Amino acid sequence: MHLPGPRWRLVVLALVGPAIGCGDGNPQRNNPPQTLQEQITLPPGFHIDVWADGIVRPRSLALGNDGTVFVGTYFFTKGATSPIYALKDTNNDHRADRVWELRNNMGTPNGIDFHDGTLYVVDEHRVMRIDAVEETLDDPVFETIYSGLPSRASTDSATNVGHWWRYLVYGPDDRLYITVGTRWSLLAGAHSANDIDDDPQYSTIVRMSPTGADVEIFADGVRNSVGLAFHPTTNELWFTDNGPSWPFEDPRFYDIPPDELNRAPVAGMHFGFPYIHGRLPDWVSGDDAPPNATPPTHEFLAHSATLGLEFYTGTMFPQEYRDQIFVAEHGIEATTPAPLGKLHGDRISLITLDEQSNVIDYRPFAEGFRQGSNANYTRRPVDLLVLPDGSLLVSDDEAWVIYRIWYGG
Repeated sequence: MHLPGPRWRLVVLALVGPAIGCGDGNPQRNNPPQTLQEQITLPPGFHIDVWADGIVRPRSLALGNDGTVFVGTYFFTKGATSPIYALKDTNNDHRADRVWELRNNMGTPNGIDFHDGTLYVVDEHRVMRIDAVEETLDDPVFETIYSGLPSRASTDSATNVGHWWRYLVYGPDDRLYITVGTRWSLLAGAHSANDIDDDPQYSTIVRMSPTGADVEIFADGVRNSVGLAFHPTTNELWFTDNGPSWPFEDPRFYDIPPDELNRAPVAGMHFGFPYIHGRLPDWVSGDDAPPNATPPTHEFLAHSATLGLEFYTGTMFPQEYRDQIFVAEHGIEATTPAPLGKLHGDRISLITLDEQSNVIDYRPFAEGFRQGSNANYTRRPVDLLVLPDGSLLVSDDEAWVIYRIWYGG
């Protein structure tokens, strides 16, 4: 379905019943081009199509038992409310044709995951669950299981808006893993003390039981992770992490520090922030770094905005992709236009691992999402999801689209 413009709400009512909507006034979107296959560069044999269109600010993706694709959303405006979408392709034509909105006065339900019939949701400071969600899409019941995460209200005195959007994944140990980004957006050098003195839950990955009990910090020193995934055979947690500005507008420091890919095989590891950014010590707090701080497994270009990551577990793609990592690089978001030739991200990259899970290759997989400058995006990939047929879904919160990448003739 294609739902252009701010008046699409009435179109959906006529076509699919429950309407797509948002509580953020009339947010603007950039329409995807008609020549998507021509503009997105993929390896030979791969194709890209629109799987769903008109989904307002789609972010995290999760797959239900009955083929329902759940979509988290993200809104910047404080006080706005936003839904989780539930999408289905009921006629098997590789496009969503049924849409539900799941609402519970949520501000930014960015992080979602599905396990054993239950959808788990993290919205800023609270964690919720919807049991039997696929059987109750018309009237879902939200249960708040935890409400002790730092809230957006606690960022009001910060120098910037902070990182209140959370990411969530259900782990193989039957626990929920949730990212809690730093309260400060600009955090390097003289700003580092702000994070050091903050609530210890900031700049961490926390975990808890599916009932909200036994909350603990699993990993520390994580500035702003918006992508978590467990290795399909080793069950180790991998995550992306966005580096700070240093300072962002100064061209002398534009290429540092890097974004990160990290690996956490056990609890209790520290990944350096705010003392170390990638492998680069902070110029104020670097001497105080924990002696056991773990460097990144891989470093991305500065400001690539690495978000969702997904291990490819399907069988549609060639064997070389099996158990390798796709990463959505959301792309730079500067307060002023980036220096010429310094635009990073806006693509899906592929990271290849050896049998010991060492990174042995990193290369673009899908390029061409950005059309124009960083100040005027057309498309921005966010999250990834492998469907049962082996194709790959990609959410795009700038174009309000979910793409499907597939392989074959």
